[in-house]
Amino acid sequence: MRAKEFILEDVDPSAQFKQIISTLEIECAPYLKEIGGVVNALRHYPLYRGLPANVVTVNTPCREITVNQTRAPMDTPVAVHRLIDSWFLHNKGANFRSKSIFATGDRNAAMGYGQPAIVIPIEEYEYCWSPSYRDLYDQLTKDARINGKAANSINQNIITLMSNPQHLDKLLMDGEYRVNRDIMSAIESNNEIMISCQAAYVISDQWIRDMIRGGILGI
Repeated sequence: MRAKEFILEDVDPSAQFKQIISTLEIECAPYLKEIGGVVNALRHYPLYRGLPANVVTVNTPCREITVNQTRAPMDTPVAVHRLIDSWFLHNKGANFRSKSIFATGDRNAAMGYGQPAIVIPIEEYEYCWSPSYRDLYDQLTKDARINGKAANSINQNIITLMSNPQHLDKLLMDGEYRVNRDIMSAIESNNEIMISCQAAYVISDQWIRDMIRGGILGI
């Protein structure tokens, strides 16, 4: 975590909100330009990520985080993670599996990983998503069930299948991954979106909902 955070004090909520919005508009200008402004980013086309409790709350609604540039996989076997990451580097121009923050337009999916927060990348960023695959690990699992040996575990089947360069290439090519294209379609798809950046703001979804109900974010 980086030090920058916004802690609500005994001030006018609209004044605090304006301070946060002003910061976002300055530091997240490239993303806000692409998404069509801060209201789209926070209300109409939010990107969600599940976070541990108390990273952001209604009292500390916005926090800057450093994006891990050596991300370890949550479920994918490490050997397969490295093969896939290398594929993305050579075919899509970046290590999207290891140098990204993962997000989705699906709030319910984000809730499966923790408290939902809205993600906005700071300064320059790239993103990659598949219109075909909702989640790459889920797709790896489906592929392993169809093509793997019944006696093996799912992860062992994934390792065996993805160790075959032709099988790996076909699976990922079939994903029709898009880079830096169609951000709104990516969000509307509810599929996994990999956002490669150095840092991002995470903003309490509950706080944004409170701002909408209070008419402060009333557009």
